[in-house]
Amino acid sequence: MEQKRTIAPFIGGMYGSLVALALAFGFRFLMIPDPDPTSQATIVLSGLAFSICFSLTFLREHRRQIAAAREFLSRPRSYQD
Repeated sequence: MEQKRTIAPFIGGMYGSLVALALAFGFRFLMIPDPDPTSQATIVLSGLAFSICFSLTFLREHRRQIAAAREFLSRPRSYQD
């Protein structure tokens, strides 16, 4: 039985990283009116979390696509006309 491949984990990881970034920026702009070192650290940490989540998600989906291509290319071919 062949496993069905979807992009749902890729989309979920992208949305998760965007939500983390949006929450941090919302905290920065809505809760703290003036920039201070704490809010700047929040922005830096949110940017770091976003880049880590996005790159891991992209790498996982890229590996899945490579595995699917290898599986497809390794199948025996029938040349029936």
